[in-house]
Amino acid sequence: MIFLSLTFPLFLGLLYIAFATFLKKLHNKENTTGVIVYGAIISVILGSYVMMIFTWN
Repeated sequence: MIFLSLTFPLFLGLLYIAFATFLKKLHNKENTTGVIVYGAIISVILGSYVMMIFTWN
């Protein structure tokens, strides 16, 4: 449980960096469907991670 709470901010930071670089690449191509799909994937991953933390308590 302590390990999860320690890795969560790191996980969020890595996701944010990946998302920012991906958005910059997509913005050059002006591809909006890719942004929507990528956002959905990130929200699913984040949601499952948060649910795992809350169910482990």
